[in-house]
Amino acid sequence: MVLASGWAQNFALIITTAAILGTAARKTKQPTVIAYIFTGLLLGPFFLDIIVETEGTQLLGEIGLSFLLFLIGVEIKLDEIREIFREVTFIALGQMSVSALLGYLTGQAFGFTFMESVFVAAAFTFSSTAVVVKLLSSKDEISTLPGKIGVGVLLIQDVAVVLILALLSTSASTPSQIAVSIAEIGVMISIIAGISYLSSQKLLPKVFRKVSENRQAFFIHGITWAFLFITLSDSIGLSTEIGAFFAGLSLAQLPYSHELIEEIRPLTDFFMAVFFINIGLGLTGNALSTYMVEAFLAAGILMIGKFAVLFFTIDRLKFTPETSLKSALNLSQMSEFSLILGALGVSKGLISPEIFGFISLTMIITVGFSSYFIAFSENFYRRFEHVLARIDSEAKNDVEVEALEDHALVIGYDFIGRRSAEILEDEFEDVMVVDRNSANVNELSRSGYEYVYGDFGHGEIRNASQINKADFVMSLVPDFTVNRKIVEEASPDAAVFVKASNLDEAAELYDLGAHYVIQKNELVGEKMGEYVKLFLEDEELFHEEVEKDRERIKWGDRSV
Repeated sequence: MVLASGWAQNFALIITTAAILGTAARKTKQPTVIAYIFTGLLLGPFFLDIIVETEGTQLLGEIGLSFLLFLIGVEIKLDEIREIFREVTFIALGQMSVSALLGYLTGQAFGFTFMESVFVAAAFTFSSTAVVVKLLSSKDEISTLPGKIGVGVLLIQDVAVVLILALLSTSASTPSQIAVSIAEIGVMISIIAGISYLSSQKLLPKVFRKVSENRQAFFIHGITWAFLFITLSDSIGLSTEIGAFFAGLSLAQLPYSHELIEEIRPLTDFFMAVFFINIGLGLTGNALSTYMVEAFLAAGILMIGKFAVLFFTIDRLKFTPETSLKSALNLSQMSEFSLILGALGVSKGLISPEIFGFISLTMIITVGFSSYFIAFSENFYRRFEHVLARIDSEAKNDVEVEALEDHALVIGYDFIGRRSAEILEDEFEDVMVVDRNSANVNELSRSGYEYVYGDFGHGEIRNASQINKADFVMSLVPDFTVNRKIVEEASPDAAVFVKASNLDEAAELYDLGAHYVIQKNELVGEKMGEYVKLFLEDEELFHEEVEKDRERIKWGDRSV
């Protein structure tokens, strides 16, 4: 029976259950997506039957779907895959074609109708962007070659998903109507994509530079941009998810993107959780149990088939066996978009709830297993390294990709940071600067430094800086908590210079392993004492030193 109490109590129960199951999922190295689906299954008709789908949960779920596409868009930085885009395109198209065929044949083998088999084929085609990006980021492998191949393939898959979502949002039924719809959709998506690109180049940098110092305004402008594209997409007849995706994609190309992800993630995670919970609430016991055996078989077929086609396609492009293995393991699962496509298919009467249950169960199984494949990919490689050596050859070489490693990291770009970066540039191949002063954005964006805008206290920013791979770290931020994290997270072999506000903080930072602690007040006091002594002993030399200081101030230290 459904609880008689109000929506607030029901919603509180949903969120509490999701939090508990989410904690359990993280402890068992499972994606929280699965925890949210299980929340819906536990509280919905499948098990306890105390909460059902309502207009409220459906509305929040629809917003959640848009935010899912928005977050996926804002995580994709085109510059990071440009160097391997040709190879990635070949891999993605080959994988999607073979996976779709495999899915269709699987559906036919299970006795599904033509349309049901088409939806199974679509479900087989895509891998999980949310799961892969999250797990690779947590392993600090998103910038490795297998990570970049995975992100590139997922980007092309996401564009294909956007096209399919747009097609499903139309009422076309005959081949001629479908052809016309595809042409119209292509034109409209081109318009949205064009606006997205031009905005990222001309409009957004100016807007976010003005609001970046105000965290509330920064957050509001990011969300507003998403809703502007959602509204634009809806007004020209496209699904709102397409607008959200391109809104995120345009923001991802800005230097502010890492900070923006950190600011909006709690909100987007909330709506995404509601979306997947709502999926679980809509599944009944009959829908999941009708094709349970077939779902387990399909999961095996999908994981083995995807792994095989990805491994041999990547290997054929002359990548090393290690790269081929890890890239294939990363993408051997069904996507969360399979649930979205299945739900749309049910709503339009194209497939039955039982087929949707089959797709949902297959997705849960494959995501569950592949999470361990990704988490322990290095172990799998070591276990089968001797087998892979048989197919290795001198002709197989990995593409050189840009990755921050053994670099110098400067946090804070004031007078000291600017001068230090200039010196470090002569000694290190790569220098990264992390700074949150909007006045420095233009200078740093045009500089030869790697640059991330944001607060180093945020995990997203620290991950982007690759602090654990830096050979030299200098922090000029005054926050003791941040500097403590820097000392703790830096490589044991790195030289670490940090700042302290007082002697107690300096002592603790030294105890934690800092090589040098900058103490501004003490340094200024020492310098002042030297100048007073010089003035009393040699006034002429004192004036010469002061004149040098004035010149440095006048020319911003460029003449020194």
